[in-house]
Amino acid sequence: MAPKLGALGVTFVAMRVIQFVAFVTIVGMTANFVNRINTSDRDPPGELVGTLVVATAGIVYVVITSILYWDEILPNLVSAGLDTLILIAAIVVAVLLGRPLSKTNCEALGFSSNSTTAFGSGLNTTFDSATSTSTSTSTGTGYSGYQYQRRDNGVNGVAAEQVNKTVSYLSFIVTDKSTCHQLKAVWGLSTAMAVTFAFSVLACIGLWYRVRREAAPAGGVKEVDAEAAAVKNVDAPSESDEDDRDGGYRFRLGQGYH
Repeated sequence: MAPKLGALGVTFVAMRVIQFVAFVTIVGMTANFVNRINTSDRDPPGELVGTLVVATAGIVYVVITSILYWDEILPNLVSAGLDTLILIAAIVVAVLLGRPLSKTNCEALGFSSNSTTAFGSGLNTTFDSATSTSTSTSTGTGYSGYQYQRRDNGVNGVAAEQVNKTVSYLSFIVTDKSTCHQLKAVWGLSTAMAVTFAFSVLACIGLWYRVRREAAPAGGVKEVDAEAAAVKNVDAPSESDEDDRDGGYRFRLGQGYH
């Protein structure tokens, strides 16, 4: 049976439903990006990996807290603290994803095939471009955003390129129009997650206060009854006191007769 906690309870449930749907969507889209990059024999950027980790952990957390709420055993104050942590994580993800995306015009990018083979070929071509057009500086970033380092191999003074195969997030954005729009969708969902978790934090605090307030009168009545009983026991004469009074009365009455 669902708990009856009024508008605060409805708000909490609504936020949890939105968060679950959004997190599942983010995981699906981000996992697809990571799979496409790994298939092309490249390493995904840290922004996508971090987003995938946060979204996966968010799904587990949302499901567990929803079950606990339904069984009326959710520690609301603890849940508010954990929601705050996920709120911070969602804000960080939204900032990391949106900082380059906010300056990118997806409509100016060209279309490309949705196949993994074509996607991998495009990454390989850009990767080769990064290797061939690298500058003579000690560190830098090629056209595709693949990070590379120069080092002297000590053979005839010839410098060799040591290329790191991690794809730059900035270069991945401009792969094609479809990828750009999907990344903007993930960015928007991450921003929405920050908003919904802000509401769920407030809802958890409100639920904690409401449950505490509703439990206070019952406890107060019990305390008052206990105090009244204690006062009654103090004021009420004991049996020994009554016997002493009765004995003294009879003694005085006997003296009167003498």
